[in-house]
Amino acid sequence: MKILIFVVLISLMAMGQKCGVERWAVKTMTDSDAGKVNTRSIVDTTVKTLSSFKAPLKKDWTAAKRKRFPEELKVYRVKASLVCYKLESDSDFHIVIADLDDSKVTMIVEIPSPACMKDSRILPLRESLETKYGMAGKGCRLVPGGVVVTVTGVGFFDFKHGQTGVADNGFELHPVTGIVLPQ
Repeated sequence: MKILIFVVLISLMAMGQKCGVERWAVKTMTDSDAGKVNTRSIVDTTVKTLSSFKAPLKKDWTAAKRKRFPEELKVYRVKASLVCYKLESDSDFHIVIADLDDSKVTMIVEIPSPACMKDSRILPLRESLETKYGMAGKGCRLVPGGVVVTVTGVGFFDFKHGQTGVADNGFELHPVTGIVLPQ
């Protein structure tokens, strides 16, 4: 029965699914540099540190549509406060986290749709968050009470375009490969 529900859910998600465009291959680890990402070594860090990376220069963005910046070749793990989450128009699960020592320093971590990534292992990450704190919608669903989470994901520089919770440098973890919620 569990398998049937899972297959139906994936099928429903795929219908009318709108996947992203900007650097989508990099965001979903389907780019030519994906094999260069060091998945065997996880860098423990903070939101503040990731937010302090130097943002790429405008002239470097053209090549970056298909290639990765050096910071995007690593997997990072951060312990942070969970601020809010929402479902993006490109079907990504957009999560805002804040630095534990400075709640004004925030960044985005994203879980792409399993249907867009063709990777069903991502679904439980999204489900666990919604099961614990409620369904995601178009607006950012606030999580009260200073919930501390541990998020693991691949580094990614995004274009700043008014995203909720975006880091000053546009750095994100995208895709998220793991999330640990409090019991």
